[in-house]
Amino acid sequence: MCLIIVADSARPSANELKDAELCNNDGMGIAYQEEGNPLVHFRLATHGCVNPALCHPFPITRNVGVRTTGEARELLFHNGVWNDCVKFSDSAQLRGPVSDTRIMAYLLHREG
Repeated sequence: MCLIIVADSARPSANELKDAELCNNDGMGIAYQEEGNPLVHFRLATHGCVNPALCHPFPITRNVGVRTTGEARELLFHNGVWNDCVKFSDSAQLRGPVSDTRIMAYLLHREG
């Protein structure tokens, strides 16, 4: 499973980040609110290939873009495995690499 760190009151230390990377070394994503605390995600590639474009967070949008930078009103981090995601992969019609979390972000946009 992926590892998500929420920095409520203090930023994670260098040692904490290094430990997280050692446990989940298939990629990392960072999100932060303009006036809020950062969220750090360390990916373990259970669905989809090892690819920087598949590191969450994903924007909850129609195309659920795979850019590694940008802004979004809503984001999705996922800490788990969604084995049934293949049932929805064709309906998502996403271009580029696909993972369970990317499909989930698309479905959240589509279904609300």
